[in-house]
Amino acid sequence: MEKVWRWVKPFVEIFMTVCIISLLVALATSIPFFRSLQGFYLFLEKLIQIANGFLHMDTLTVQIGESRTEHFLYIISEYYPYSLIILFSAFCVSFFIAASLSYIYFILPKKIKKWISSLLFFIQSIPDVVFIFAIQLSIIWIFKQTGWLIIDPIAGMDKVYVLPILTLSILPSIFLFQTMILAVSEEYKKPYVELARAKGLSKHHIWFHHLFRNVVVHVVSNMQYYFWFMLSNLLVLEFLFNMRGFMAFLRMQLHQADIVAISLTFLFLPFYLIDWLSKRVVFIMTGEKDVSG
Repeated sequence: MEKVWRWVKPFVEIFMTVCIISLLVALATSIPFFRSLQGFYLFLEKLIQIANGFLHMDTLTVQIGESRTEHFLYIISEYYPYSLIILFSAFCVSFFIAASLSYIYFILPKKIKKWISSLLFFIQSIPDVVFIFAIQLSIIWIFKQTGWLIIDPIAGMDKVYVLPILTLSILPSIFLFQTMILAVSEEYKKPYVELARAKGLSKHHIWFHHLFRNVVVHVVSNMQYYFWFMLSNLLVLEFLFNMRGFMAFLRMQLHQADIVAISLTFLFLPFYLIDWLSKRVVFIMTGEKDVSG
């Protein structure tokens, strides 16, 4: 019975989450009218509209601009993969940068480590909007001075990848780097590291053969939080870069309850998959059943 529930549980969780999303969207769009009975009727109307949207997704249409109407699934196929590519690529870049910096930090003297920790605290306090504006202005300044446009800082009708990915990866890199050095500091005090040091093993050997595996486990077990953090930054990024991404599309469709509910479900599914996979990876690497759920 336990094995059956383990396979059924993800589908139950997905179904319950879709129901909660639908209820919240219906409530949010009808709550201004809840002072009278009309608000309750509107709430039920929105729920029915959302249910019909899920059942007849292939016939849903959305308004794009003032006069253009497109099928919902066609628009999703255009906007959704683009934003996911930006998001997952930025995470990969962030992880690579954070892991590389963590190794460098590990082999540095203590005085320099303290200076880096103070610098990290200062950088992390800077809003992501400031980073985006600074990068855009730097590219424009270089273009004015040299006539060389490194990368187009505004997406417009074209899909740009490099600059949004690099911009989106800045704050997560700092956040991941800070998480990793905290994990390294905790692991470094454990007996197996002291034993490795007593054997005369180099810091390089200790890092790659002992510490890095446990640091990766720590990062993977919290992966969903990093992606939600990046998702909030993606909303700002798509607006400031004028990108035709999923978050920009969702922002334009807030008046349609069914479109919002279905879009949020599309957004939820990959993050649920990340959460499920990360727990399985941690379980495989550590063998801890309580971690894997």
